[in-house]
Amino acid sequence: TLAQQLMAKDHRFQEPEWVATRPCSMGTRQRLVSQSDFQALEQTRSLAVSYRPAGDDLEEVEVGLPAMSVLATAQNGACILDVDPPTARYILAYNFEPALSAAFPEKKTELRIVTVWVSMQSLDAIMQRNRQRLESQGLEGELLTDQLKALRSQVTSDMEWAL
Repeated sequence: TLAQQLMAKDHRFQEPEWVATRPCSMGTRQRLVSQSDFQALEQTRSLAVSYRPAGDDLEEVEVGLPAMSVLATAQNGACILDVDPPTARYILAYNFEPALSAAFPEKKTELRIVTVWVSMQSLDAIMQRNRQRLESQGLEGELLTDQLKALRSQVTSDMEWAL
C-alpha cells in the first residue's frame, strides 16, 4: 500500500499502536488488552475509533485506536493510518482537543489531519474486482446482484465523501 511505501522510504512516517482484545489484522502495531480495559478506554472516550470486526480466528474482537497513540506517533514525525473511508470518517470526527490538552498541558498544540484517497482507476474497475471476488465465493444470480448493488452504493458514497 501507499502507507507501507511511505513508511519504508521515510522513517518519519510511522503507524500508531492499535489496541485489541484478540489478535486481528488491524494495523501492524497492536497491543492486546483485556475486555474491561478496552471498555474503560471506550467509556472515557479515549479511542478515536473503535469497532468489533471478526478477528483472525473469526471470533468477535474489539479494536480501537487510542487518541494518545496517534499523538505520540505524530510527535515523532508523521502518524500514518491506512484505513477505509468509514474508519477515516470516525477519526476525522473525533475531538482530539482533550487528548492534546492532556498530552501537552503547557502549550497550545494542533493536530493536522490530511486524508489521501487511493483507489482503482474507475468505479467500473472497482465493481469488476468485487464481482470477481464475490463470484469466487460462490455467489450468483439475484444474491450476487443484490450484493453488487449494495457495494456500488457504498463505493459511490465513499468516493463522494473523499472528494
